[in-house]
Amino acid sequence: MLLYADGRIRNELALHLQRLPEGDYYPGLLLVPWPVTFGCGELRSWHLQLYHNDTRLVWTSARKPLRPENAAEKKGVPGEVRLDEPLHLKPGDVLRIHV
Repeated sequence: MLLYADGRIRNELALHLQRLPEGDYYPGLLLVPWPVTFGCGELRSWHLQLYHNDTRLVWTSARKPLRPENAAEKKGVPGEVRLDEPLHLKPGDVLRIHV
């Protein structure tokens, strides 16, 4: 799914957790740049905001973008942002990502 933002347009992806078993999870978001390198956080603090219900969460770590040696697509190098602490989720919760 492509979520686009350019400062004038904001998008939101809402995940309504209806069938997820209650428990502790470590959310992460795989970032695949298209068509150019994706950058966030340094210049625009509003990029990739994560919310659990109405509580804003802070991404606490990232994985350096790595290109698999046998990847068919040599231009898109995926990276990842994630939470290091477990997040307790239960059915009925909502995770929202603002871009």
